[in-house]
Amino acid sequence: MTFKLPDGWKAQSVSTEGADAFGIADVELACELDAKPAGMLGFIRVFVGDTSKPSEDVLKAFVAKYKGKGTGDSAEKYTATKIGGADGSEVSYVSWPVDGDSKKEAAFAVKPGAKTVLVHVGGLDNEEHESMLPGFKLVKESLTAR
Repeated sequence: MTFKLPDGWKAQSVSTEGADAFGIADVELACELDAKPAGMLGFIRVFVGDTSKPSEDVLKAFVAKYKGKGTGDSAEKYTATKIGGADGSEVSYVSWPVDGDSKKEAAFAVKPGAKTVLVHVGGLDNEEHESMLPGFKLVKESLTAR
């Protein structure tokens, strides 16, 4: 897959081998888009998984594991959408960490080929999350399968 990188952001590959691998539910972290060079604190993270599950099921499993264990309603809102010409699903929700304040997060998942691609944006807090959404939207709108 390919996508446009938001202006000023830096793409970083991550290790997918052994103890360095970082997986949540059905997907493993493949790369991070660092917003710090563009003046924001946070990442857009790209996860990839080899699963036969529909993209919405992969997304729901991810959110269930990632959203935190604190009290409160996660306010999940799922929407079916086309991403890169393929059927996908997106979600916005509120993460409730046990030791912190709630914050908005968003993700989308699509299966443009044999693997599912899941892209997540968080941010240090709600203000940072909002400032990172244009970059997240650019990634979503420019994503294409190779």
